[in-house]
Amino acid sequence: MSDNGNLTGPVPASLARMPASAFARTALCGGPLSPCTTPTPTPPSPSPPLSPPPPPAPANGSKSGKLSTGAIAGIAAGAAVAFLVSIGVIFFLCCSRCRRRKADRSAGMAADADANGSPISVTVASMDKSATKRSSHAQAAGNAKKLVFLGAAPDTPYDLESLLHSSAEVIGKGWLGTTYRATLEGGAATVAVKRLRSAPIPEREFRDRVAALDALRHENLVPLRAYFYSRDEKLLVYDFVGAGSLCALLHGSGGGASPARLDFTSRARIALAAARGVAFVHGAGARSCHGNIKSSNVLVTGARDGACVTDHGLVQLVGAHVPLKRVTGYRAPEVTDPRRASQEADVYSFGVLLLELLTGKPPVNSLPGSGDGGVDLPRWVRTVVQEEWTAEVFDASIAVEERFDEEMMRLLQLATECAEDRPDRRPPMAEVAARIEHIVDSALRKTDTDDDFHSISP
Repeated sequence: MSDNGNLTGPVPASLARMPASAFARTALCGGPLSPCTTPTPTPPSPSPPLSPPPPPAPANGSKSGKLSTGAIAGIAAGAAVAFLVSIGVIFFLCCSRCRRRKADRSAGMAADADANGSPISVTVASMDKSATKRSSHAQAAGNAKKLVFLGAAPDTPYDLESLLHSSAEVIGKGWLGTTYRATLEGGAATVAVKRLRSAPIPEREFRDRVAALDALRHENLVPLRAYFYSRDEKLLVYDFVGAGSLCALLHGSGGGASPARLDFTSRARIALAAARGVAFVHGAGARSCHGNIKSSNVLVTGARDGACVTDHGLVQLVGAHVPLKRVTGYRAPEVTDPRRASQEADVYSFGVLLLELLTGKPPVNSLPGSGDGGVDLPRWVRTVVQEEWTAEVFDASIAVEERFDEEMMRLLQLATECAEDRPDRRPPMAEVAARIEHIVDSALRKTDTDDDFHSISP
C-alpha cells in the first residue's frame, strides 16, 4: 500500500532475495529489511442483529394505540353474557338428561321384564257403578303381575283377576284416590280397595313404604292386606269394616240415605277408638303421622260402639306426587301444603273431627258434591260459646240427653283445645285418648246406673 507516496507493508516474497538497498526510501519491512512490527489487521466484526421494526403509526391520527375504557367494558360484558349463556345451555342439557334417566328408571321399575322384553297386557277394572273396564299395560316376567299379600294369605284365596272383576261400588273419594267396596265372586269375601291416583313413584320405594305401613298393626287401624303395583295402577287392599264411614253415618251417604241415629255414648266410644288408633301411629316415631284425618277415614264397627282409622300414612306414600284438589275444614291453619303432614296438624284435624261429632255439622268442603260449603267449626263453636249459647252447639239428637251434659262439655272443651290455632297449645294424641277414655267411662257408669234403676222400677 502507498502512504503519501511511500511504499508500506511487508516486502513481497518474490523480492525477498534482493539487497536491502533496493528498498531505500520506502517504508517496507520484512525480507532483507527489519521485521514488520504492525499487527495483521483483524477481520471485521459481524453486523449487530436487526432491531425490531418500529410500531405502526396510530390510525386516523389518534394519539394512542391503547383501547378505550368503553371498549374494554363492552368486551367484558360480552364475555360475561357468553359465559352465562354457556352455563344455561349446559344446565338445560343436564336437567334434560336427568329427567330422561329418571323416566327410564321409573319405567324399568314399574314392572319386571323377561328375557326378550315382551310386554303383557294387564286388564284393570275401573270399579265404578257401571262396572266399565279399561286396559293398561305393564311388563311382566312371563305372566301378569300378581297381588302381593302382606303377612298370612287370606282364608279365602283370591287373585288380581278375580278382585278386579268383582262387584264393586264407590264408598269414598279423596285427593289421594278412590275407595271401593269389592265383593268377590260368590260372596266369598268383601274388601276395601284403595285405588291411588297416578304417582310416578319407583316400585322399590313404594314397596318399602307399604312394608312400613304394614308394620303399624293395631286394633283401631284398618289392616292392610295386599297391594298391587304397576306403572299405571297402584292398589291397596284393606279389610272392610262394618257399618261404613263416620261421615256417612253423621251426614248420610251420597245415595240419599239419611243420617244414622247415634247417641252420645256411641259417639264418645267412636271418638275414643279413633283417638287410640291415631295415638298409636304417633307413637311409632317423632315423624310418624296420619296426614289425612277426617270423618270419611273413620270406619265404624257394625255395633257402632267402636271404629278403625284408615288411610294412615298414605300422604307419605304418594302424597308428594299428587296435585292438591281443594282445602277442607280439617286442615290446620299453619299447614300450607297438606302433603307435608305433622303430628300437631293431626291433632288439629282430630279436634275438628270431635266438633263434627258433637255438632253434627260437616266442616268446610268435606262432603263431595255437597251444595253447601260446610262450616268453619272451630270459629263457629268459639263464637257460640263466647255468646253463652253453648247449648246450641250440640247436635239436636244428643242435646236431649241431659244426663250427659257434663261429659258433653268435657269433650267439647277437649275438642277446642285440639283445634287451637297455635300448634304448641294442642295436647298430644296420647293425652287426648286418655281424656276421652275418662269421659267414656263416666258416661258408661251413668248408663249402667240408669239401666239398674229401670230394671228395679215397677
